[in-house]
Order: sequence, then structure tokens, then C-alpha cells
Amino acid sequence: MLFSAEGCLNLALQEVRLLCPVLVMFYQNSVKAAKEYGYPGNLVVGANIVGFIKVADAMMAQGII
Repeated sequence: MLFSAEGCLNLALQEVRLLCPVLVMFYQNSVKAAKEYGYPGNLVVGANIVGFIKVADAMMAQGII
């Protein structure tokens, strides 16, 4: 992974192929969470919900909450 002088990220094709399924899954989870919690189409809310649930699940698994 390299950054150009303009600050843009330059990825090799192999790196893009590795990121693609992750980004698709992230998008799908965000869409699903936003719809499930009453904010259909709002990817920012969906992404925040998904992130919160992941952190909360990890904390519960560790016995913190």
C-alpha cells in the first residue's frame, strides 16, 4: 500500500481484490442494520450500529458488561 504525493492511496490489483469482499460485506451489513433499526438507506447510521454491536459483543464476551 503506497500513498502518492497528493495523499491518494495507490493499491495494487491484488490488494483491491482482497478488500473488495470485505467492503461488500461492510456495505451489506450497514444496509441491513440501518433498515432493521428504522433508518433505511442511511449507511452512516447503519455502519455506526454495526460498529457498536461488534464492540458490545466483544465486551460481553470478555465479561466486561
